[in-house]
Amino acid sequence: MFTKVFRTMLPGVVLLGLFLLATSSAFAATSAPLRKAADTANAPCQTLEVHLNGTQPATTRCLDGQTTSATPSTSGVTPNITRLSDCPIPAELDVYWDANQKGHHICFIGSGVANMKDYQVCNKLGCSAAACAALGCVSWDNEASSYFTGCSPVEFYTNVNRTGYHVSEPAYHNGNFTPGPVDNDTLSSVYLSSGCTG
Repeated sequence: MFTKVFRTMLPGVVLLGLFLLATSSAFAATSAPLRKAADTANAPCQTLEVHLNGTQPATTRCLDGQTTSATPSTSGVTPNITRLSDCPIPAELDVYWDANQKGHHICFIGSGVANMKDYQVCNKLGCSAAACAALGCVSWDNEASSYFTGCSPVEFYTNVNRTGYHVSEPAYHNGNFTPGPVDNDTLSSVYLSSGCTG
């Protein structure tokens, strides 16, 4: 009896197995590009450019490995991706991890509010490969030490969404966050009022 039941079920089991194998292979093939895009979007970035779009969501791009001159090289990129790139537009607000405009930095252009917690820096400078891998990514919230304002006046705030203590800085001004309304490592949001680009 068992042999008879097994013989009648065997073709169905084989077909089901083949169907599952084909379906999972097709899914893997079609989802690979999606996984690659997600991995790229979350890749570590030492210099991030953020374009503020008023009340619309900001757009970002990683500047690691790009040329630092105002005129791009013929290839547009430099093979060494471990060094920092400058922000490509001198008019951008540059916020730096360390004092005196040094270390990792994040660039803002356009107009609107940016909450620093929404952006991360990965693999702190000056660490060994193993130590950098262990550090992972850290939010920019309460980490900034210096700035260069670019073409727009800027308001710096100690809390998200333009709340908390704040200080206003004029266009094309550089400085360190020193004791005052917005101290070193207390920046949580920035507001750029002008959509200037130069």
